[in-house]
Amino acid sequence: MFDEQLSYDEQLDRWHELIAFYRWYPDLFVDLLRPVDKATGKKTGFELGYDQRVLMRGIARSNKNFICVSRGYGKTTIQLLSLYVMCILYPNIQLSVGSTSQQNASSLFTDKHSDLMNMLPMLQNEIASCLISKDKVRIVFKNKSTITSIQVGQGSKGLRKNIVCIEELCQVLKDDASIYFDAIEPLLETTPKSVKNNRPDPYFMNKEIFVTTAWYKNVGYEFNIKTFQKMINLEGGFVFGASYLLPAKLGRGRSEEEIALLEDSVGTTFFNTNYRSRYVSSNGSTIVDIDKLNSLRVIPKPELKATKGGEYVVSCDVARSASDKNNCTTIAVGKIKRDKKEKIKSIEVVNLLKLPNGLTFQAQAMWLRRIQKIYDARTVCIDVVAVGGAVRDCLLESDRDPITGEEYKGWNCINEDIRSDEKDAVDMIWSVYGQKHNHDYIISFIDAVSSGILKLLEPVDSNKVIDAKTEDILKSEILPMAMTNLFIDETANLSVTQTSNGKYTVVQNVKMNKDLWSCIQFLCGYCLREINNGMDESEDIDISSIFSFTAPKIR
Repeated sequence: MFDEQLSYDEQLDRWHELIAFYRWYPDLFVDLLRPVDKATGKKTGFELGYDQRVLMRGIARSNKNFICVSRGYGKTTIQLLSLYVMCILYPNIQLSVGSTSQQNASSLFTDKHSDLMNMLPMLQNEIASCLISKDKVRIVFKNKSTITSIQVGQGSKGLRKNIVCIEELCQVLKDDASIYFDAIEPLLETTPKSVKNNRPDPYFMNKEIFVTTAWYKNVGYEFNIKTFQKMINLEGGFVFGASYLLPAKLGRGRSEEEIALLEDSVGTTFFNTNYRSRYVSSNGSTIVDIDKLNSLRVIPKPELKATKGGEYVVSCDVARSASDKNNCTTIAVGKIKRDKKEKIKSIEVVNLLKLPNGLTFQAQAMWLRRIQKIYDARTVCIDVVAVGGAVRDCLLESDRDPITGEEYKGWNCINEDIRSDEKDAVDMIWSVYGQKHNHDYIISFIDAVSSGILKLLEPVDSNKVIDAKTEDILKSEILPMAMTNLFIDETANLSVTQTSNGKYTVVQNVKMNKDLWSCIQFLCGYCLREINNGMDESEDIDISSIFSFTAPKIR
């Protein structure tokens, strides 16, 4: 309402000051929108934390923003809330939220828009129309400001925007920033104009907002550093970062203790990037390109039993010792698919398991028998060096399952002269020896990744992992996906080097297990070198042509 004691011009000046104040302090504008309890007269519902207030103010005052926070922080909610507030306070501006596809960009609004409308019902009064579908978003405000979704790609060329927000920047750009500079940055070459007189708004700054969780030190990391330098030099940059500890200590989401339990399930690298908000060094001699490896995660869910007509191979890396600490026997189940010429076109890791700690050799052998039967696997590959030989020896003899009472026949070795004394034993064991097979199987693993033959389970929401930790490993659909996260973690920690005799071997960048990697290495090596129908093993392979880096040097 107008103050009758002030002239019209004086009243307009007051409104100018108020809008300018809220543009500088958008969090206080959000406080203004909060519902009021009629009985008590107090504000109710959604309340910003002090850190979220700092984040909103930084975005409002800076033209280049980089936000790197952990999962569970609530970044998408604050990001969209900031955009909505700017649309209300700046008439006729054009905003877009971008991701790898229109579908991914639109998915950000699917739930969060409704959440914001429920938390702050007064926002609905400012919206003239709203379209949110699976592949398109268009929200028009009553002052002609608009929010849309875009794909970060060539299809966005020619558009004109005043604010562009890119979700999960590190994943979108990976190692190629050219698409951003070619198609996205030019969108910001125009300034908003007044609805009444079509004049540029002198008080508005076009904005770039990058929102992400941490990843490998790729292009996204470089954007982070450059924005940080702009912030230091007072050049309009704003950087905001937080690990899971900040929201946990402020009582938002899961507790510190609950989140810390995730590390053993999702892997150190995944936990460092997604929860500790730490970028991971991208070692130039990593055994394979990790982005390429992640792109192979295309299997929607594990197979818990054999499919009709399926061809399966089981691979096992046996624990180094019987102690609980080192007892990490792992088993991979590979489903083989062939082309018309019977050559292998894909190796799908449809299940990946870690056996319980402290099992005897006989108990580990029984697990292998059960899994072989479930999938009717043609072969079981076993690392028979050291204690693995003891598991193999148990498999040579028939045995009775102590749980079901089922009788299992003894197994013979296929590739060495070690056979069961029992006449009805079946040919099943492929013995893997480090010195004999390691070099060739390393090359096979790299080849399987670079060619796309290897296929892995899709990523799993880490929030589901804690609840699945007590599930039966033969029945769980979550645990194999969590094990695949750990496999990626182990692979990212490996570099390849050449020994004095010209053979290739792997070295760990930091000390941690590599049981899952070894298990899948055996699987790839056996499938591509032993059952790939006519592969010429004498053929010379140019190792540098399949590595994701230059040929390794002898150390």
